[in-house]
Amino acid sequence: MTPDYGKIREINPDIIFTSDELQDEIRVELENMGFNVKHSSPNRLNDLFDLVDEIGSEVDAQDEATKLNRQLIARVNRVEEYVEDKNRPVVYAEEWDSPPMAAGNWVPDMIDAAGGTYPFVSPGERSTTVSKDEYEKYDPDVFLSHICGCGEMSSFREFRDEWSLPNRVYFVDDN
Repeated sequence: MTPDYGKIREINPDIIFTSDELQDEIRVELENMGFNVKHSSPNRLNDLFDLVDEIGSEVDAQDEATKLNRQLIARVNRVEEYVEDKNRPVVYAEEWDSPPMAAGNWVPDMIDAAGGTYPFVSPGERSTTVSKDEYEKYDPDVFLSHICGCGEMSSFREFRDEWSLPNRVYFVDDN
């Protein structure tokens, strides 16, 4: 969210990819600087597959993009084969911790594909702030912490003493 425009000028890339509405101002700034910017706003899991195709076309690697998409779709399908419609755990996926925000966009699709129930954000919708009361209303079985831009974590950055945490708490590298 805070690109080093001087470094970008120094590198002078042929193409710059931005995504998400949060990068709209960055895209405009880069375009005003004369760069070739390709912007996308993927919202659902299937949008990500389309994005792989778009990037493949832009960098003259369509065959590689097609192959990668086949592999990704096959992985999702393999996961879905193991999912049972019964006993789907309630999952809370936290994308940001101050304030607490439940992940949106394609994360609900991924949780559904993996066999979870995700009542916090509808698929394709933006991430949203979640209060302690709302969190506890759904009584999650699983807590996934994947704080945007923090990479690998092994503990909470913000205390959760007030929240009743499930036995299954996982820290996921957001990269």
